[in-house]
Amino acid sequence: MTGWELEITERELSDDSARTRDDKVKGYGFTHEEIRASPLAAIAVPLICRRISKIPKRKIVKQHNYFVYITTNPKRTVLYIGMTNDLYARMQQHFENAGDKKSFAGRYFCYNLIYWERFGHIDHAIDREKEIKKWNRKKKEKLINSTNPKWRFLNDEI
Repeated sequence: MTGWELEITERELSDDSARTRDDKVKGYGFTHEEIRASPLAAIAVPLICRRISKIPKRKIVKQHNYFVYITTNPKRTVLYIGMTNDLYARMQQHFENAGDKKSFAGRYFCYNLIYWERFGHIDHAIDREKEIKKWNRKKKEKLINSTNPKWRFLNDEI
C-alpha cells in the first residue's frame, strides 16, 4: 500500500462494478492509469490522504465503578467487608440471603450498608478490600466513623 491509498469499502466497489479492487486507488475511485494521466491527481491525493497503518489506534478507556463496602447486622455487632461493581445489586443480594447459613453475611444478617468507597480500577478495589480485612475491629470502626459517625444504614442512599 502506498502513502495515499485508503481502505476501500464494499459499497464503493458496488457503485462502480466495472473497476476492481486492484484497479482502484482505494477509497477514492481513481485507477492507477487516471492518476498517472493527471498530474493534479498525483499531487492532491497524497496530500489529502493518510495511510491507514499510520493512523494511531485509540484505546477506548471505559469508566468503571468498583466498590469496597462494609455492612453490618441490625444490632451493629458484626462487620462484613466486600467488593463489587454494582453496589445496589449487591446490597439486594445480601438482603435476600439474610439467614442463609452458607455465607458469612447471610448467617449474621449483614445486609445494612454503613460504609463504601468507589474505585475506577478493579485492582485498586481488590487491594483496598484485602487491606481493610486485615485490620482489627477498632481500626475498622475508626474508618466507618470518619464518614458515618452514627453508623446510619446507607442502603436507601445508593
